[in-house]
Amino acid sequence: MINVAVADDHEMFRRGLKAALGSYEDINITWDAANGNEAMDLLVTQPVDVLLADIGMPHMDGVEILEAISLKKINVKVVLISSFDNEDMILKCLAKGAKGFLSKNEDADNIYNAIKGVQLGGVYFNELVNTVMITKLLDNTNSNKRAVIDFVELTDRELDVLNCILKENTLEQIAQNCNMTPANVSVIKSALKKKTGAKSTTGLVLWAIKNNLVK
Repeated sequence: MINVAVADDHEMFRRGLKAALGSYEDINITWDAANGNEAMDLLVTQPVDVLLADIGMPHMDGVEILEAISLKKINVKVVLISSFDNEDMILKCLAKGAKGFLSKNEDADNIYNAIKGVQLGGVYFNELVNTVMITKLLDNTNSNKRAVIDFVELTDRELDVLNCILKENTLEQIAQNCNMTPANVSVIKSALKKKTGAKSTTGLVLWAIKNNLVK
């Protein structure tokens, strides 16, 4: 069972999302909150596995809630939901450790897949986010304004794991595809983060795009 919380300032959206996810037997909606401050209080007293949060909530937006979660060392995976296409905000949230990003018009199956994906150790980006990351982070390379290649020597195993991460594979899928144990995958992911300076799986994806490793 995956315990999920919903934070959004629109009550009708919260109700609709809870109703849509209520049909999945392995999803439990533990609580919902109307703003970021309320969500943070509940995360401390009623921990959940995944938080679905509106990127533009009052009192505490997507970036601020991710910063607060990091500061308080709360173990929760955050999937952000937005009704607008703010590219700068998307990039800031991804850099702060958001595990997924969805638009408010996603169907229930996409939201369910996002929850399952991030809970299993992966990331979930919709088409908008993939487009934003690629166009924004490769802009400097394409315009030849400056080089954006970070010289980092990666082993073949590290490259294999990174490639699986870029394909949004879960921890178990990476282990199977690379013929190693999940524990070894975690060790290699930690090594990748240390070498690249990334603080999260999302950071590894951003680093790979920045260095033109996404084809």
